[in-house]
Amino acid sequence: MKVSMKADFSKARGQVKTWSAAKEKAIKDVVNKSAIKIQAGAKTRTPVNTGRLRSSITFEPAGGPGYTLRVGTKVFYAPYVEWGTGIFSNHPTESGRMTPWAFPVPKSGKVDYNFPKREIDGQEMYLTRGSKPHPFLLPAFEEERPNYLAAMRGALRS
Repeated sequence: MKVSMKADFSKARGQVKTWSAAKEKAIKDVVNKSAIKIQAGAKTRTPVNTGRLRSSITFEPAGGPGYTLRVGTKVFYAPYVEWGTGIFSNHPTESGRMTPWAFPVPKSGKVDYNFPKREIDGQEMYLTRGSKPHPFLLPAFEEERPNYLAAMRGALRS
């Protein structure tokens, strides 16, 4: 004795593809909206001298699996602003320099740091023990995290 069963999954395959496309769009929307909010929050928190750091904060696709956006800046001094330097550094893995240092005052005179100046070996120098941190990117991320998680849960449920 034999029993045969026949099933046509063509309709189900189409529904799964439609559902998958809708889920993927919902997930991308959540990631995009959160990236925009993190970027805006970071720009709001960024200290401004020339505006270069603030205007450089962007988001871009990041390599790897899934849909990932990287929010940040390529300005070389951004980590020094975020974490501080010298005795004020609060970087989680790198300690700052504990001794003071000097660097030359630019001859152009265009840049004026809030450090005391001294003449050392005939050259005008700035003296510093470091700069205090001005976190801008990590606080923006932390502020958006609960909203992102809630939105992602919603996108995955519906």
